[in-house]
Amino acid sequence: MTTLRSIALLLGFIGLTPLSAQAATIYAGNYADQGGSSNWSGAYLYTYKVTLARDGILDFAGFIGKTQVGSTGSVVLGIYADDGGSAGALISATNPIFVDENLQRYESSFLNQVAVSAGEYWFGTSANVSILYSGISAGSDSLDYVIHAYDGTLPDPAPAMSSMSLGPQTFYAAVTVAPEPSLGALPLALAGLIGTASFRRRQRRLRAGAGITLA
Repeated sequence: MTTLRSIALLLGFIGLTPLSAQAATIYAGNYADQGGSSNWSGAYLYTYKVTLARDGILDFAGFIGKTQVGSTGSVVLGIYADDGGSAGALISATNPIFVDENLQRYESSFLNQVAVSAGEYWFGTSANVSILYSGISAGSDSLDYVIHAYDGTLPDPAPAMSSMSLGPQTFYAAVTVAPEPSLGALPLALAGLIGTASFRRRQRRLRAGAGITLA
């Protein structure tokens, strides 16, 4: 009975306290390079629908892309709340990001690293020059757009916008999520308890003839 109670207590403890866990980063949007190339004009606001799988804290935003050959520019990124199927209130944005003609991953921290819940969001981007983003032109992902005079910020809330469909784009908002329990140490812990219990039972049997009881 003591052994069973001990094992039950251990299992309950493991269920509440991770034996080995670390905070993780997940992405609303597509972190992996989607390939392809789409030319997006400057002086527009674009919002791209993304999904966040778990609650967490906003960390940074990023994309893969470049400017046209021989040019440089500035891009600002952000995340909008969903408002009935379109971008609504601006949750957080980045500082402007310098972009050149080298195709690479660009990232910047969110200015307000606030808590967000799992659900639908809109990734916002605006630039002062045309940007070649890594992404697929044809598809069923949702993109809204509107003319927007670039000033290094994103409008809040998002204005009324036109809509279109396109393929997956390499836009993402990185979110830090709470660690999940790891049960990697469970077999060793149970083996230790079971081994101890077996030893105590053997000791009881050996000492029973001499009238000795092992407490």
